[in-house]
Amino acid sequence: MSEAALLGVRAMYDRDAEAYQSLRAQWLRRATARAMAGLPLAAAALVLDVACGTGTGLEDLRNLAPHAQVLGLDVSVQMLKRAAASCRVVQADAAALPIRAGVVDALVCSFALMHLTSPRAAIAEFARVSRRGATVALTTWAPDVPWPARSAVMRILDDLGAPNVASSHHGGPETDSAAKLARLLVVAGFEGVTTHSEPLPTEPIEAETALRAWSSLGSTRARVAALETSDRDEFFRRALASLAGATPAELSDPREVIYAWARRTGAPAGIR
Repeated sequence: MSEAALLGVRAMYDRDAEAYQSLRAQWLRRATARAMAGLPLAAAALVLDVACGTGTGLEDLRNLAPHAQVLGLDVSVQMLKRAAASCRVVQADAAALPIRAGVVDALVCSFALMHLTSPRAAIAEFARVSRRGATVALTTWAPDVPWPARSAVMRILDDLGAPNVASSHHGGPETDSAAKLARLLVVAGFEGVTTHSEPLPTEPIEAETALRAWSSLGSTRARVAALETSDRDEFFRRALASLAGATPAELSDPREVIYAWARRTGAPAGIR
């Protein structure tokens, strides 16, 4: 990952850590738990949660892998500070893990690959640290699909002159389908790849909570922050009005989550 991109992603999550923990972590935990459930963890000795965020998945891993040392790694210090005190966490770049080669029994990386400038390099790093027979579970987002409720809110930002802010999804085009994830895993030396795609269940969410989540994270937060105070107030007034009467299904993210599981059995395909 380029230094500039790494610093940008780290700064974004350091800034958004509190909002992420309260507004997103538990929702995304359901997908991470589904990914973990596909791994044979009962006898694992060392398990990594790469890009563990605020550590919500670490407790699940410890329950699933009762005999393992469970280690969470994330690029954001502020995210790691919000992990439970009982969790062992380390600041690290997903593409440069501070782990010896061939010692990891299982690895989870959830909703992170799309932020990397080289998902391929990160998955190669996952292969490097994994022993033969180790398993990995990945999740990422499928491409955007029409989401009228959110699009209406984004148009209000456009109307108020909020500047466009580049997305942090540098690696999205390389990871936004099951076939692409499977190919990256095979090239890195993983086999037995299985994939699955489905949306997360509809959230029991209200308009005000949805708007708070959208406006408190990522590039949308930066756009809102760039508005003058009066325009910011106008944005929230108009946005809430536009969402009046929206159902939980209309407020929930309609994108599919892509899941991939694989086993480390050989050398990278490119050097066989």
